[in-house]
Formats: sequence, structure tokens, C-alpha cells
Amino acid sequence: MPVKRVLLSLLTMPALAFSLLAYPRSPSTGSAVKAAESMPAPEARINAGVDSGDIIVRVILINHGDRLYPLLKWDLPEDGKLSSPLFDVFRDGRQLKYNGVVVKRRVTRDSYLYLHPVSQYESIIGLKQAYDVAPAGKYTIRYHAWNQVSGANLQITSPETTIVK
Repeated sequence: MPVKRVLLSLLTMPALAFSLLAYPRSPSTGSAVKAAESMPAPEARINAGVDSGDIIVRVILINHGDRLYPLLKWDLPEDGKLSSPLFDVFRDGRQLKYNGVVVKRRVTRDSYLYLHPVSQYESIIGLKQAYDVAPAGKYTIRYHAWNQVSGANLQITSPETTIVK
């Protein structure tokens, strides 16, 4: 039995070491904050379509950098549920109010997913869960998120996209 425990420990050590190295360090190190601030934010792209009265937005984040980019999971919700106002939505030139839930969270190591160099991550989100997109009109949409990395707040913003409903 002790041999199996040692073997298991040896097998899990590289994964633990990788996760510790990949996780953004505490801002108290000083250089970690500078490194995070110098890290290029991922490119954000969006496209939108209409489906059953909802405006469906596909958000794509692309890491053009040469390092892992820590991204807060709720900035690109995998479950398709909004928990903060990630979009600026305008109908016929007037900004729509975000009416969805706002979840306050403590940022921990588990709050991040890591976007690998030269890779992308995408999510699909329906806007009617948090914005009044029922009326017809010309909709202009922009994605924006504040990503906390090593104590710095880095904004990720997409160009606008327009759809007529």
C-alpha cells in the first residue's frame, strides 16, 4: 500500500506544480501585477442571430499571446446564464437596461479557466434572460468584461455587432 501512495503522489505532483505555476500570483509580489498588466488581453469577437424571439450571441475569446491567459469563468459562462451585465445592448440607438441577476463572488484559484496560447474559447448566450429584446428594432451589441488578474482589472471588449429583428 505505501508504494501505491508514493506512486500516486509522484504522478499528481506535475499536475499540482503546473496548476500552481499557471495560477496568477498574489499581487503582493509586485512583479506578478506588472506581468499581468503587460499580458495582452484576448481578442473578443461576437456575432448574433435571432431565434424564437431571443437574440443569441456567440462570444469568442482568442489568446494571441504566448502564455496561458487566466480568464474568470463567469466572463464567459459555459451554462449560458448571465450573472452580470456582460453586454451593452442598444435598440434603435437607446441603451437597454440590464435586468438580470448580479452575482457577487470572491475570486479564488477555481474561478479561472486558462486560455492556452494561440487558442480560443467560446460561449453562446441568449440575451432575453436579462434584456428586453422582445420588440422589433435595430440592435447593437458589444461584449465587455472586467477580468481580475493578479489584482489588476483588465477590460476585455469586443467590437460592436448589429442585428435587425
